[in-house]
Amino acid sequence: MKNELIRLEKVAKAYQLDGVRVEALKQTDLVIREGEYISIMGPSGSGKSTLMHILGLLDNPSGGKLIFGGREATNLSEGETARIRNKEIGFVFQQFNLLPKTEAWKNAGLPLIYSGVSRPERQRRAVELLLKLGLGERIDHTPSQLSGGQQQRVAIARALVNNPRVIFADEPTGNLDSKTGKEIMEIFDGLNQEGKTVILVTHEKEVARHAKRHLRILDGVVRE
Repeated sequence: MKNELIRLEKVAKAYQLDGVRVEALKQTDLVIREGEYISIMGPSGSGKSTLMHILGLLDNPSGGKLIFGGREATNLSEGETARIRNKEIGFVFQQFNLLPKTEAWKNAGLPLIYSGVSRPERQRRAVELLLKLGLGERIDHTPSQLSGGQQQRVAIARALVNNPRVIFADEPTGNLDSKTGKEIMEIFDGLNQEGKTVILVTHEKEVARHAKRHLRILDGVVRE
């Protein structure tokens, strides 16, 4: 059995909305292992983004224990949490979130700045990934000069550039046509085949089918 990567023990998330307590995630026990390919599905407002934010250390739970890579991460300092996110977690979002006036290789290499990597090494690693993702002729292009699919490939390169342990993809094909979306999903399939842990957050069954393990969340309750 592969090593445990993330463990949730009775993790919950609640917040106040207009004076009303909302339980976005109810007490959840969950184990994710290295190399898994997981989809998290659920309708809008079901809690799937909340679950991803907690798993990806973007948000703290209201209760329970979160263990990441064998280390309890529930009460880490913001600096230490940011370090883990930068080094060990990659994120791909529906909106791409690229710097608009910045070349593709600089966008892809952005996380390396926060890791203190020199400019030549940032460029080398970013270009290597962009070549692998089929963007060899686009490394000096800005997002406005790229198609949606090309922008998402740059975003994937950015997520991979620190060689993280896990990739979270939040509706990664939501802004793409079906053909381009299929090409993007083939990239995630390949990453998982190479051993990378991939967690998809989606409401599309066609996207979820690529995963090998399926979680469904409804009203803050997670089920296999």
